[in-house]
Amino acid sequence: MTCFAPEDRVRVSPRHLGGAGLNRLTDALSPLIHPFGWPRSATPRPGASPSTAPTAASSSTSPPSDPADRWWTVAHHEPYWEVQFCRQTPIEAIAAVTQALLQLVGDTRHAERILSASTLTETADLSAWTTTTKGPATVFPSPDEHCRPVHEPDTEVPWRFEPSLFDGFDTHWTATLTRDAPEQLVTQFFAHLASNDPVERVFNEVPFLVQLDDGALITPASGATVNPPHPPLRRPDRPGARRPTPETMTATSTLPERLLALGANFTRHHDVLQSITLLRGPNPAGNLLRHIPAIQSLAREALEVSDALRAAPRLYHSPDVRAAMERSLQLAALATFAADHLIDTVDILQNAAHARRAEAVARHGEALREAGRRTTLAGRLTSLGAEDCLATTHLLACELHRQRLAPAHRPQAFSPAQRTALEAVAAGHITLDRLLDKPQVQRGGARVTISTIRSLEARGLVHREPCTLVLHDERVHLTPDGCRTLAAALGQPRSTTPATERPVARPTATATRAAAR
Repeated sequence: MTCFAPEDRVRVSPRHLGGAGLNRLTDALSPLIHPFGWPRSATPRPGASPSTAPTAASSSTSPPSDPADRWWTVAHHEPYWEVQFCRQTPIEAIAAVTQALLQLVGDTRHAERILSASTLTETADLSAWTTTTKGPATVFPSPDEHCRPVHEPDTEVPWRFEPSLFDGFDTHWTATLTRDAPEQLVTQFFAHLASNDPVERVFNEVPFLVQLDDGALITPASGATVNPPHPPLRRPDRPGARRPTPETMTATSTLPERLLALGANFTRHHDVLQSITLLRGPNPAGNLLRHIPAIQSLAREALEVSDALRAAPRLYHSPDVRAAMERSLQLAALATFAADHLIDTVDILQNAAHARRAEAVARHGEALREAGRRTTLAGRLTSLGAEDCLATTHLLACELHRQRLAPAHRPQAFSPAQRTALEAVAAGHITLDRLLDKPQVQRGGARVTISTIRSLEARGLVHREPCTLVLHDERVHLTPDGCRTLAAALGQPRSTTPATERPVARPTATATRAAAR
C-alpha cells in the first residue's frame, strides 16, 4: 500500500514511466509565448487548444478521443517534417522539443541553457542507455528496458519512441519524428527523456501500474525526509551491462506455486466482498478501509510474478510464457481498479456521515446504495481471479516442463477424483456445509465428495478456513504442499483413462455361442 495521498506532489524516476503531467501542459508552450513573443492563434477545430505559429514551424495540441492518438503535433512546412506525441508523453521532453524550435528560426537567445551539448550516442552512454544494432535499425534500450527508442534511417518515420510498463494500461505512449526532422530535435527530446533527474507529478497522475512497480522510484517532492515506498532504480555500472535479474521463486515456492497461492488470496478477497455484513454496523467505511490494503497487495503480487517471469534466467519467452506475463498484468490491473472503487466507496460513506442532521437519513440510504453498487462492481472485477490464476499456472507449468526448467519435484500419486478436487479447490469453487457434512461446488461441473476432501486433508494437501458467506461455513484452500503437488501435476500430461476404471467384462458364454451361429 502506498504512503501517498492522491493529491501529494511526488518525484518520479525514470522519466519515461512518470506519465504526461497533465496539470503542466502549458509548460511546453509558455516559454515560447511569453519570453520569446511567439504569436498565439486559435484553431478552428472544436475543442482544440491554442497553437503557436512562427514563420517556419508550428506547434499545436489537440485532445483526441483515444489517449493513444496523437496529442501534440510539431510541423515544419519547407521542407516538410512532423513530430507527434501521444497523451502520456512526458511534458518535460515535449518542452525540450518546442524550445529547440527557436533555433530553427534563428532565435539564439538563451541557447546555452536550452540546447544539449552532447550527441545522442553520448547522452545514451552518460545515462547508461545501451546501443544495439538489429539489421538496419539502431535501438537504444533504457536500463530498465521499458523504453526502446528505434532509429531506422531509410524509412518515412526514422525515429520511434514507444515505452510502456509491460504494455500495461495507461503506461504506453508514442513519439515519432518523420524524415528530414532536424537531428537537434531528436537529441533534445532524448536528452530530457533519458535524464536521471526525476520529474515532478501529482501522485494520482502517475499510472497505476507504475505506482505498484518496484522498478520505479517515487519520493516526496518536498517536506520531511521519509523512506520511499519503492527501492531506487538500479542502473548498470557500464553501458551495455544488463540489469540484475530477480529470483524466479522465493525460498520455498516456485512461480506456479506462487500463482496458486495468489489465486487463494483472490478467493479470500472475493469472500469478504460478498459478505452481507460488510456494509452493516456502525462503521461500514472502516470495514472497507481495512480491506483495501489486502486487495492492493493482490495487484503487487501479480506484478511481482510478471516481473519474475520476464527476468527468469534461461526461460525462453515463448507465446505461452508471454501469455502468462500478460495474464498476470491483467490480474494486477483488475485488482487496482477494484481497489479504486473501494476507495471511492469509502469517500461516499464518509461524506454521507458528515452531512447535516436534516439530510443525514436520506443521504445515508443513498450512500449505502451507491456503496453497495461499487462494492459489487469491485467484486465482479476480481471474481474470476482464482480461476485465471489456475489457468495461468497450467499454462506456465506445461511450458516449464517442455523447456525442462520445472523443479525436480515428483508429484504425489493420486486418483482422478482427487486431482479434480484439487483443481476445484484451487479455482475457489469448494466450500463446506458443516450441518449437511458435504462440499458445495459453487461453479463448474466437478463432482467432489466429502470423502475425497478428507483424504486430501489426511495427506496435508488442503485445509479449511472459516468462510464469511451465508450458508457456507468453511472454505477449502490448498496448503503449501498442495500448491507444490498440484503445480507439479499440472505440468505432466493427464491420463485419459482413470486408474479406478473397471476392466471390461468378459462376454458371457451365451453371447459367445450366439455370435458363432
